[in-house]
Amino acid sequence: MDEKELAEIRRENLRRWMEARSMTGTQLAEKIGSGRAYASLLFNPSRYFGEKAARHIEEKLRMPKGYLDSSTKEVLATDNWRRPEELDDEVFGLVHQVGMRVAEDGSIQSVPARLPPLPFDKRWLISRSVTASDRLRICRVPNAAMEPYLRAGDVVMVDSAQTVIQDGEVYAIRHGDDIRLRRLFVTVDGGIQLRSDNPAHPTETLTGESACKLVVVGRVIWRAG
Repeated sequence: MDEKELAEIRRENLRRWMEARSMTGTQLAEKIGSGRAYASLLFNPSRYFGEKAARHIEEKLRMPKGYLDSSTKEVLATDNWRRPEELDDEVFGLVHQVGMRVAEDGSIQSVPARLPPLPFDKRWLISRSVTASDRLRICRVPNAAMEPYLRAGDVVMVDSAQTVIQDGEVYAIRHGDDIRLRRLFVTVDGGIQLRSDNPAHPTETLTGESACKLVVVGRVIWRAG
């Protein structure tokens, strides 16, 4: 495909995107940080619509990367998002799969899992109180402690922005040098009860200093297996 053909595909895809969202030329110019004249020239068939301009527009409009170059209209998904509200209704937000480990300084490190990211709908993300894409981690369940609710090898999404304990919800926690998944409850004396759904793993109750040292990594807001 030569540059002229590719430029026309980019123009048509941009035009279709704008029409579907009732976006005016003035609004386009504002979103991509250009003047109205430049935005108008993008649709002039005699003008060059290059790689740099296409990628810039995709980023500013939060399109999936490469969308403007595509000649097919498949399900759209992008990792170019932060807040769910920034996603278009027709575009899924990608969340990357990672592992988690405790670093020597006690912080939680994300470890790339070399697995493809998973797409999630804007409305679903909002319904689960997600506030930022960089606070989400999709990881594997390491053991059978939460069976039958979570089985070893299942995948869960943890939102590290949600650390305030809601009784009965499942959280990823750092307890010592381990990261665990447990159902948490706050006791009347301010302690924290760690429950496993699997009866083979006894309930733990932390009080005083032990409870203060517990780090809630985030709440489990999605599971699949």
